[in-house]
Amino acid sequence: MSDDDRNPDLGDVIDLYIEHALSGFFTAQFGYVTRYDEVKQVVDVQPYNKRTIIKGDGSEEIERLPQAVNAPVIFPGNRAGRLTSPVANGDTVLLVSLSSSISRWLVSGVEAAPENFRQNTLSDCVAFIGGQSWAGRAKAPTTAPLDATVLHVGSYKGTELPLKLVSPLAASRVAVNSESAAIAAKLNALIAVVNTLVTQYNSHSHGVSGVTASPVVPGMQADSPPSGIAAPYGSARVLVPDPAPDAT
Repeated sequence: MSDDDRNPDLGDVIDLYIEHALSGFFTAQFGYVTRYDEVKQVVDVQPYNKRTIIKGDGSEEIERLPQAVNAPVIFPGNRAGRLTSPVANGDTVLLVSLSSSISRWLVSGVEAAPENFRQNTLSDCVAFIGGQSWAGRAKAPTTAPLDATVLHVGSYKGTELPLKLVSPLAASRVAVNSESAAIAAKLNALIAVVNTLVTQYNSHSHGVSGVTASPVVPGMQADSPPSGIAAPYGSARVLVPDPAPDAT
């Protein structure tokens, strides 16, 4: 800026115009959820970053950015299948500002001309669940082991979450939670009953002295961990029902 702020030169005016235009141009940034609509699967998000504005007297002021409202949540997947999880206030998301208005597309889901000429604003965003900082509310909630591919299952509003495998063509939903002591206990009890029956069957005789049937039915047991893989290992496996055959 030139020495006399009241009489800027052309270069100063152009620089200020560019700075002003860029102050409202957004690409991607982290924020946290303040509201989630589970029916529409959209969130309101408060960006973590604040911005600096220049007041009329030349002084600077720090202010919060406005919230992004009704940003669609991007869960990984498509019509063939998706991986979803509950969304709660305070969850961190990556907020991506799109290059044009999506107002018409949101309500129609088809090709349409943008409603207006907005570009890269907080009014046209999508939210990707996740992202972590080194401290604070966005700190990673779990570890990231290097010796396995892990699907971490936590809790929501104080309730431990099951892992559900859901197929619209299957007869029922199957809940699997390898971290659940209750499910593990039931499955272990079932294995014990089956193994008892197997033992009784394999040791039965037909009334001929000195003749015992050869064992023909194997028992059930948990998998043994491969070398280098830390416990716990060998969690319960539950089969999802096969899809119903196509009637056509």
